Amino acid sequence: MKDLKYLNEIVFSHNQWMFYGDESLELLRKNEKDNFYKISILKILSLKITICLAPLAKLFFIYLSQFSFNLTKPQSDKKTSHYVAQLERGYRHRNYFKYINVSKEIKYEMINIFEREKYSKFRHLSLTKILRQAYKNYKNIFLLLQHDHSQKLFKAISGNVITNIATYSYFCALFEDIKESNPSANFYNAGGEDLSSYASIQEGINTHFIAHGLMDFIPMILFPRFTSCWLYSQIEADIIQQTLDSAIINLYPMEQLTYQDKILIIYLCYERDMGALHKENLLNIANFFKKNEYTVYIKPHPDSDGVYVNEFIRVNKCKLLEQDEDTTNLVFKKMKVSFVASWGSTTECEALRSGVLPINLGLSRIYTLCKYPFDDLTLSWPNDQDKIQRAINSPEEYNKVLNELSK
Repeated sequence: MKDLKYLNEIVFSHNQWMFYGDESLELLRKNEKDNFYKISILKILSLKITICLAPLAKLFFIYLSQFSFNLTKPQSDKKTSHYVAQLERGYRHRNYFKYINVSKEIKYEMINIFEREKYSKFRHLSLTKILRQAYKNYKNIFLLLQHDHSQKLFKAISGNVITNIATYSYFCALFEDIKESNPSANFYNAGGEDLSSYASIQEGINTHFIAHGLMDFIPMILFPRFTSCWLYSQIEADIIQQTLDSAIINLYPMEQLTYQDKILIIYLCYERDMGALHKENLLNIANFFKKNEYTVYIKPHPDSDGVYVNEFIRVNKCKLLEQDEDTTNLVFKKMKVSFVASWGSTTECEALRSGVLPINLGLSRIYTLCKYPFDDLTLSWPNDQDKIQRAINSPEEYNKVLNELSK
């Protein structure tokens, strides 16, 4: 029996994609000890045939998806310098336009990495190029599997590669083509899907991570070897820098507020996750601040359908904070916010870095794997209600609490 630390010596950028799957990620997170799997010659032969034949049909299907009856469809610009992963939710890749290419003077193209019908038509790739990438990845699979692996992990890897080799090989061919047309090309990905980042890095593209929020960390052994990372917290930056010592790590810039009004913004989580206790805390904190003559704004989650939010605002005399293309820091500055409340939201980190007191409403969707220490860097509702009241009553107390959290 042995834990999974042996992977540190055999996992590289060209085989990280083989661990892309829920089961293998969970095994790496838990790092449980397990028996090593001794694979037989017959089993390895069967696996070679399965990994060769099962994904081959999918690979041909993706190749044929390139063709369309729409003969006027524009082709990808060969001179573009920035390629941006278009994620399934628009707000997740918005930081590219807020921090990287603000004026949009740099020529960019969006690659819809989640929809086969979209990414397969981004460029026309030769079947030869796609199959060559598939063969290279096929060989790498068995270079990895020739090592002794734990039983559970071997099974997980085998399932991952059967599921992903076709898509991954197509992405490799796509980024190979991009690299040939522009050796200085850059690929920006805000997370949520790592196959495209693994492929981009394998093909030598400068690949950049632009976090759309605080990170729910995958095991660092599988964290893509990005050229640079844009992050919200110094804590995350320190963790990543230990793994990617050559990467350029940037924190999103936050300007400290110099003047604040009696304004509270409550950022809601997914409405489908709001149970009775969530709603009770929301009502209690809204009433608490209104009694202290604060204006309370409610910011719905971007995926909100608005039904619950609009009714809550109407009944409880709060205000709706509309979707804003500005950065959260600039919203704080424009509105002169003094408190922010949420359930383990990135806005709590942004608030503290902006000089605004953050309140955590508990009962959270705070991911157990999130490295940001909400318990230490936020006020807790309702446990810290007296401290919040003192901060409301006294600017000196407000600054004292803010300094304590910031340390």
